[in-house]
Amino acid sequence: MNRTFNRARGPWFALLALLACWPYLSTAGAQNDFRDAQVLDHYESVARRTVLEYGQLPLWNPYSCGGLYALGSPQTRFASPTFAATLAFGASRATAVMQWLLVLLALEGTYRCLRAHRVRPQAAVLAAPIFGLSGIFACAPFLGWVSFCGFAGLPWAVWGTQQALRGRRWGVLLTAGTLAAMTGFGGTYTAPITVLACATVFIGPLARFRFQRIATVAAQLALATSGLAMFRLLPIFETLRQAPRAVAALEKHSLPELGGLLFGTAAPFSGPECWYLVGAPAACVAAFELLHRRAWWLVAALALGGWVAMGQAVTPSLFLGLRQLPAFTMLRSPERFLVPVALIFALGAGRAMTSFAARARKDRRFAWVQRLAVLTMLFNAAMQIFNFEVAAKARTLVAPPVEIAQPFHQARGNRWAVTDFGAMNRGSLSCWEAYPVPQSRLLRPDATEELWLEQPERGRVEQTRWSPNVLGAHAVLAAPARVVINQNHHVGWRASVGAVANHHGLLAVDLPAGAHQLELTFRPRSAVVGLTVSALMLLSLLVLTFGSTRWWLAMLAGPLIIGAAGWRVLDEPTPTHELRDLEDAPVIADTPPSDAPAMGVDFEGGVRLQAARATLIADNLARLELDWVVPQKSAKTLGVFVHLEPEGGKSISADHPMISGVLAFEDLPPGKTGRDVVLISVPPEARGKRISVWAGLWALRGDGARMQVLSSTSHRVDSNRLLVATVTPAP
Repeated sequence: MNRTFNRARGPWFALLALLACWPYLSTAGAQNDFRDAQVLDHYESVARRTVLEYGQLPLWNPYSCGGLYALGSPQTRFASPTFAATLAFGASRATAVMQWLLVLLALEGTYRCLRAHRVRPQAAVLAAPIFGLSGIFACAPFLGWVSFCGFAGLPWAVWGTQQALRGRRWGVLLTAGTLAAMTGFGGTYTAPITVLACATVFIGPLARFRFQRIATVAAQLALATSGLAMFRLLPIFETLRQAPRAVAALEKHSLPELGGLLFGTAAPFSGPECWYLVGAPAACVAAFELLHRRAWWLVAALALGGWVAMGQAVTPSLFLGLRQLPAFTMLRSPERFLVPVALIFALGAGRAMTSFAARARKDRRFAWVQRLAVLTMLFNAAMQIFNFEVAAKARTLVAPPVEIAQPFHQARGNRWAVTDFGAMNRGSLSCWEAYPVPQSRLLRPDATEELWLEQPERGRVEQTRWSPNVLGAHAVLAAPARVVINQNHHVGWRASVGAVANHHGLLAVDLPAGAHQLELTFRPRSAVVGLTVSALMLLSLLVLTFGSTRWWLAMLAGPLIIGAAGWRVLDEPTPTHELRDLEDAPVIADTPPSDAPAMGVDFEGGVRLQAARATLIADNLARLELDWVVPQKSAKTLGVFVHLEPEGGKSISADHPMISGVLAFEDLPPGKTGRDVVLISVPPEARGKRISVWAGLWALRGDGARMQVLSSTSHRVDSNRLLVATVTPAP
């Protein structure tokens, strides 16, 4: 019987995945018109074009925001094995194919994870859909958030950790490879949450005092995972160090809300809001195991998952504690920790059904309980499949854009229709990203040529080659001159002649006099070092898996040491911001402007607001300037929150993590004034009303709490925010 189930589970899982994903597969040729899907699919399309049309690695993306580091953008997903489907079918069709493959992978991984916990094959086959068909796989693609389907690797990573603790060498390779693939698949949530799930596997050996074994396996996994994922970690670190992501508001959920996400909020459940659906019937079966005293560790894991998922709704908050760790700093949505909770329910149901089968063999009168449990699990799987149908119907589908072959030019663009601009070989300067992309204020949507001489009287320049990662030009100069390219600057660009320069945020090259054939190549140090370390680590893991493990520490630490040496050897300028505000004025000054009203208010964190002023530069546009100073180097990672509150109207937010969008508080020189200039759009309904302008500071890390206002005698303070000005736009 067990062999029959083992042989049949492959076709059974494939059928379940096909039934669940059919609403997506049957419409694979259409384009998801949701704004997030537009941007995320566009990244994938650009990467495909870079490989197929230009024969280059997708390192630089000139089509978005005036040019951004594609490998360093946390939301891109092409740096994973799933990119093969994109190359074969195109971004839109590949999304549906990938979803089917990942659901199938999740089902098989859950089965193997359950079998490692001594769940019978029949029970493991029936319980696997609890996780493999859970709501995250049904609902994430309908918004275009395909990277969340990377959670399919969670049971594989957990299973690999289990096997590594049991002395099977391939377990380290499996876990590290899975986490590296998840990181490359846009795993800003999936990889950190999976790491926590793997950490829970150590609880059992820890209770048995197997400290040496735990330390050895933990060190192997840490070294192997960090090295294997370095191809992605280094570029992302470089990007977010230069432009950190702001997380202004953290979410919280009550226990009834979490129950609705897991079990459905209507009879039998409601649609796309069931993002983490495991199903109430399956939970009832799992309860037979969870209520048994031998399952204390499952109950503990379930309680921990719920504790984190509640976010700030409970005190103390485990989620806020996790956000103190670097990998969790920028996570905003605690309910996503319900994904490993689905695996806990699958394990509970599998163990319960194994117990039912054992009881039925001893007492035939108990067989009806076993049959009822089987029917319950099949019904639960049908509910989950229907959730896929409901989620898919919530999409707005349109015909894919028509490809137009023409020379590349930057355009003003539209971030909610960016895929159409990419198909026309146009870059969109209208930017949408989860982090503040450093865009040059000199980017031109109306340029007749994509490069020009800053001093045109000194000669002429002509573009001879254009591709995402390589640009070519022929210049004839009577005197030294600067060639300016209509893309954002990045320190990863290399010039065959002359010196790469930062021209107010634009990419530029300073050339000497004479005739030159210029070639610009994008080859950032973080990509070179990261890819080298990952390749060496993969080689080391293969040797350790199929060869000797005698020198495992040297084999795993070696690639990281080589990477550190390579980082020092390779010459690359330190990434810098163009430290000028939107009005081309210096961000760092000795004192505030003489006409700015003085404030003199101190905040927690060692920051003082020296002066502030708000003016209307148009009926629909307000200019706010906040002048900050730190007497000594700031120890906290801070952000600025701004609220415009019209009388009787809706509040307008203008929160930002950096001073004038280019300077972090911790980088502001002590004693110098940081001029924070923000332009805020005033909606029509607020015109003619008196608008109160409030400002304050909040912690970008940890609990995101507002910094306390420490001293203010003549200015109004409310909820640790300061009234800095009032304006009244014309009606």
